[in-house]
Amino acid sequence: MKQQRLNLYTIDMKYVRNLSNADRNVMSTSPQLGKANRPFVGILILLNDKTYCIPLTSPKEKFEGKKNSVDFIKILHPTEKNEKGAFKIIGALNLNNMIPVDISVLQKIDLHIRSTDTPQIIAYKELMKDQLSWCQANQDIILKRANQLYDIVTKYPDKNKNLVRRCCDFIKLETILDKYIKSKQGNIKNTLSTESNKRKKSHITLSQIKKNSEIISKKQKEQHKDNPKKDKEFQDID
Repeated sequence: MKQQRLNLYTIDMKYVRNLSNADRNVMSTSPQLGKANRPFVGILILLNDKTYCIPLTSPKEKFEGKKNSVDFIKILHPTEKNEKGAFKIIGALNLNNMIPVDISVLQKIDLHIRSTDTPQIIAYKELMKDQLSWCQANQDIILKRANQLYDIVTKYPDKNKNLVRRCCDFIKLETILDKYIKSKQGNIKNTLSTESNKRKKSHITLSQIKKNSEIISKKQKEQHKDNPKKDKEFQDID
């Protein structure tokens, strides 16, 4: 199976809210907190064939002294360096907060610079372009870490309690995803059933009209046969 190229997405807030109600480790997409357009890196196919997205986080001073780990990866600028000569940190991936998704809740982020964009939006898009470029260049590392983390959390939770504590409950969230997909399929089925019933009703109505027309025509012919003089009287009046 050919691996898909990583991209940046936003995720439907209602869906993320459903996940966060079940797990406090799901990162917020609240408009009140300015997280409505929080970017996620996707798509990751894990061992159980689920699609996952990893939330991106903006660069923070504390990242300077923090090391990469199985659930955290720093994103580096491809060329710019800090005063110490190290590549500048421009963000990070919180693998511990990755969430399972359905493609219907994903919206690919448009990174094209437009004439209507403000300087602030342009700078933000340029930052996301650099972040995405690094993620695509290091895709194999990201996928390997994501799979390692998933295995540790789902298969050996008792031996890694601290790690599990800061990670999303992947199995629980996958259950919510499955319910979401079934609900969506049910809604589609109901919609198709309603449309089918409408077509059947319309068909019955047209058939009934045709049948009624045939009955009326037959009665008229019988009346003409029984009383031909009456028809002639009407013709004379005309």
